Amino acid sequence: MHQTSVEYDARSESLRSFDSIAFLAKLAGIQSNPRVRKALRAISSNPLDSKTVQEIATNTIRCIQSTPEFLAQQRDQNPFRPYPDHRVTGPIQIGRVYHPRVGQPPIFGLYPYELNQNMLVAGRAGSGKTNLLMVVAEGLLKYKIPFWLIDFKKDYRHMIRRHPHLLVFNWRNFKYNPLAPPPGTDPLHWIQTLTDIFFQAFFPTPAVASKSAFLEILERLVTEANQQRGQIPTFFDLGEAFLQYSEGKGAWPHANRDRLRSCSNRIRPLLRFLGPMLDCELGYPLDQLLNQNVVFELDGLTEEIQTFLLNLLLYWVFYYRLHRAQRGQLLHCIFFDEGKRVFAKEIAKGTSMISRLVSTAREMGQGLVVADQMPSTLGHAILANVHTMVALNLSAAKDLQSISYAMGLNREQHRYLNRSPVGMGVVKMADRHPEPFLIQIPLHPIKKDVTDEELQRHMAPNFASLTYRPRHPAPEPPLSSAGQTSKDPGTDQNPNASNSPFGRGSLAGLNLSEFEITVLTDMKNRPYVSTVERTRSLHLTNYMANKVTRGLLKKQLIEEVEIKIGRRGRAAKYYKLTKQSEQAIGPQNLGPGKGGFEHVFHQQRLQRRFARLGYEAKIEDYRNGKSADIGLVKNGRTLAIEIAMSPQGEIVNIVKDLRAGWDEVWVVCRDSKVLQQVEREWSQEPRGEQDGKVEFRLVSDPIFDSKTGEVSI
Repeated sequence: MHQTSVEYDARSESLRSFDSIAFLAKLAGIQSNPRVRKALRAISSNPLDSKTVQEIATNTIRCIQSTPEFLAQQRDQNPFRPYPDHRVTGPIQIGRVYHPRVGQPPIFGLYPYELNQNMLVAGRAGSGKTNLLMVVAEGLLKYKIPFWLIDFKKDYRHMIRRHPHLLVFNWRNFKYNPLAPPPGTDPLHWIQTLTDIFFQAFFPTPAVASKSAFLEILERLVTEANQQRGQIPTFFDLGEAFLQYSEGKGAWPHANRDRLRSCSNRIRPLLRFLGPMLDCELGYPLDQLLNQNVVFELDGLTEEIQTFLLNLLLYWVFYYRLHRAQRGQLLHCIFFDEGKRVFAKEIAKGTSMISRLVSTAREMGQGLVVADQMPSTLGHAILANVHTMVALNLSAAKDLQSISYAMGLNREQHRYLNRSPVGMGVVKMADRHPEPFLIQIPLHPIKKDVTDEELQRHMAPNFASLTYRPRHPAPEPPLSSAGQTSKDPGTDQNPNASNSPFGRGSLAGLNLSEFEITVLTDMKNRPYVSTVERTRSLHLTNYMANKVTRGLLKKQLIEEVEIKIGRRGRAAKYYKLTKQSEQAIGPQNLGPGKGGFEHVFHQQRLQRRFARLGYEAKIEDYRNGKSADIGLVKNGRTLAIEIAMSPQGEIVNIVKDLRAGWDEVWVVCRDSKVLQQVEREWSQEPRGEQDGKVEFRLVSDPIFDSKTGEVSI
């Protein structure tokens, strides 16, 4: 019995010595040190030799405590331990793990699937939020993942010097119609969302009756536009409708006039400040901008208008992704430098729309990077649906408590949040390394001195490549009998006139009547509208329309262009602006496409034809160094369409298209003479494997007629 007790005490002493050495070695990060491993093996081999075990333990512990690693550990006051290893490294690099004992600590980075589950950045003003967002954006640029960056302080425009392809828009140069739904979205469904966004931004208290009236008028406007005009209404149309109803000019109950005026008073500032942006039927193609890196500058607008625009863009992307069934991987990121504008507690809570949007953004391939100075103001929806949280220096106790609770920090770690220096942050990930840890964020080297003039020069070629459809009829300020623009009563400037294609006196000396100005403006903005449609939409009689057109032809302000699109019937007449009129009012807005008037006409006509048949049809489809006039894709087959107005250069286009990888090429010729000459030149070319991949057709071919059936390629 006595022998068993002695052995038990010896084994206990050996175990305590073994644990002490192992703990200190792990604390210093030298578990693999040869002396430590030798000591542990010796203790394991002689557990009953108390004298030897005690001597080994004493010497080994003394050796560990004298190592630089252990001494650095003792001096380290960092409460965020254990330190993460290389498991926290990812391709989208953000910073380095703070480690006082290692000269080259591991890099902290995220994988795209993690960024797809959203990221939250919290920090006071001056703590380095903007710098961190730039670092993340740089990582996305290297990984070729497009993003939108919402900017309230003109901080991110300066990135254009490092990245020439970055687009920077502001509310003065952007074109957007909030009433135009995302592709695939029911217009009536979209206007319900638009109504919610409008009242969330402009009505601080619930206004159920006004909201009901707003939605009903908006529904009437959209339904009437679709049925009668086949067009998309704009906010100018909506403002005019509310003004008429509130003044008793429409069939609306008298008791609701005050509610209508309340809505009208909110729409008027929108038109005054955002007139140039909203003055279009279809704005810049947002679906194309989703494939590019874009900065949206919102400085200079009221908080209500900023919130309105932010929510519009976010919900547009959400519905676009929803109906495109683009799910399962990170396709795009949106950065919010002021997250409370969209994800405030009052909005992002419970079963609200924004809460549903945040929780399902991952499925749509849409990542959200949200930053804010006051995390306590953010709703539970964003705090509960982020994979990565980064807490920079915070000062307010309420914000410290909120982010500390969300990250699961202990008391010692919580105290560190308002002591961390600029450029250092606390990271909490949902997986890989679930314990919080410190990182050091590199300073993004950028000089913030890009002026408005430099930005305008940078964006000029990009504006030339972007297309939009102007408002119908084109907005023109009313002319007085003296020929001067009249101002909108009650405002300093007519919002419509701010985007007018005419400057004051730009048509001086041409002696144009009000009707001639109206028709000429419409021809500028809608070049491919038939005479019948133009006459009806401008509310002119046939006699007046013909008289005005003859007058413009006589004054050499327009040229008649006849385009025949079928084998039967007469050619249709369209009107092209002359150099004289373009010098006065600007170039004619032909829309998407390149080339002359007739060439662009056929590009748009054939693109619409094949799009209606279910093809993925793009104008100026760029592939492997060559743009085809129209690119078609369906069922795995690709077809390039080249529209030939003359035979010159068409053989070169055919060869380049085939080299670019198109399965087939159609050369659609203006007339039989062009077709015969191009076909004869192609027959003389050495074709080899390209034989049978090229077809020649006329623009009057029945397959391009919308009345025919399916087309196969």
